[in-house]
Amino acid sequence: GLHQLLQPVNASYQNRSGKKARCLQGTRKDVLETIQKWADRTSLPICWLNGSAGSGKSTIAQTIAEWCADERKLAASFFFFRGIGNRDKISHLIPTLAFQLSTTVRGMEPLLQNALNKEPSILNTPLSYQFDKLIMEPMLACSKRIRNFFKRKRMVIVIDGLDECGHQDRTLMDEFIDAVVDACGARNGRVPFCLFITSRVEEYLRKKLETRNARNLTLQLKLQNFNAAGDIRMFFQSEFETIYDANRLLMTTDKVPEPWPSSEVLDTLVKEASGSYIYSSTFVDFVSRAGGMPHRKLLDALKAHGLDDLYSQVFSNALYPDGVPGNMVDLMQIMGTLLLLEDPLPIKHLASLLNISSRRLVEIFLSIQSILLIPESDDDLVQLVHTSLKDFLLAPARSGNYFINPPTRHLSIAINCLNIIERNKAEFWFGVQPLSYAVKEWLNHLHKALSEEERYPSDLSLIFLLKDSLTNFASSSLDPWLHSMIMNNMNATIYKEAPLFSPQVSRNIDVKPI
Repeated sequence: GLHQLLQPVNASYQNRSGKKARCLQGTRKDVLETIQKWADRTSLPICWLNGSAGSGKSTIAQTIAEWCADERKLAASFFFFRGIGNRDKISHLIPTLAFQLSTTVRGMEPLLQNALNKEPSILNTPLSYQFDKLIMEPMLACSKRIRNFFKRKRMVIVIDGLDECGHQDRTLMDEFIDAVVDACGARNGRVPFCLFITSRVEEYLRKKLETRNARNLTLQLKLQNFNAAGDIRMFFQSEFETIYDANRLLMTTDKVPEPWPSSEVLDTLVKEASGSYIYSSTFVDFVSRAGGMPHRKLLDALKAHGLDDLYSQVFSNALYPDGVPGNMVDLMQIMGTLLLLEDPLPIKHLASLLNISSRRLVEIFLSIQSILLIPESDDDLVQLVHTSLKDFLLAPARSGNYFINPPTRHLSIAINCLNIIERNKAEFWFGVQPLSYAVKEWLNHLHKALSEEERYPSDLSLIFLLKDSLTNFASSSLDPWLHSMIMNNMNATIYKEAPLFSPQVSRNIDVKPI
């Protein structure tokens, strides 16, 4: 069926993984009403909501998607998220939207089926062509029924987090925006849907969405122009009331008065948040998580100034519980692996790759649970509460002692991959994780470790481990690995990375050429 042909990803407002926060009742009124009026009345086919990291764009997008669904005017939705499955790859955007449209727009399914039957390789064509053939033409072909419907209510496509695509997808993102603007412009804005998109104000997106053609079709909303201080105060009050109620016996025993915290503390928190919802929610999560007295944890968290300080506080508490070094020495190595994997792995496979038990891995993640989304099942993925955590950990000037050095971590992942290949010997089954990941990606991680402009990895112990792992691999696994890669049509990977084994590169890391 269509699902098999289009292979959509779970990225809609309903079935995406991770946190699906919606706006707290009574908050973000101005911006929500502005977007709802646009969706109901305006002739402009595009609305672009932009704002800084953590300013609440995804929460607003979730709320708008739910409102559209309640009003029976949601055509489709796609929530990008960096580093999660295929939700950061724009190549999955149009097939996923098309599949959703087949379920929300009557008459779309047979038209899509026909388009795919005519051109089975359409998903390999340029995005502009896909947009035309899988979205625009089929929706226009349903024209009479749809046009009459749109006289009453226009359907909305919601796309959240355009900036969450990888750097390699920027050209494709430009192509997608051009396709939408061209399609809308050619029809004087009279298209069978309107498009609500959110993103940070990245320069490459701004250049595309602020061209003359795009400006004439777009309502641009800047979140910084909507004062969020009152809403954030309401959020803090609501969350802290819930925390107090959940810990009432502890709080009353310790004689913590209500309302808690005081108005002065709330003023301080609102000022520190500076309009950032991710700061607010991370702060509340830190205070509410199990372990310790909430009012004392609140005092600890107040020592942090801004989101970076709050992230540092979380790692400090995990690594130095009670002010002394704890037993979480693996935490930063594990976080580096989580952030730098080419494709995310569920807990049980990540644990296997790291050669530790799933239970131990979960224990380590629980030490920073206020900034992670930890699933109940080991078959599911651990996710970051917000992508700003990755930005923080990969920026040495911001993270200091908690900096994750990409070359060193990539080298560590390459060694882990080689070790899991060695443990499984010649069993190169591409369907079995994490062995499949190790077979396909070890060379890629080694390339990234040794190709970073700044420097080669400086950890000598890792260099020696790499030397041992490569020696073992060359003697027992190289031939079956090559055979497996060729049988699975991955010759290009071998050719691309072959220069790594030149004498010059090998000398730099003190490894004999293979």
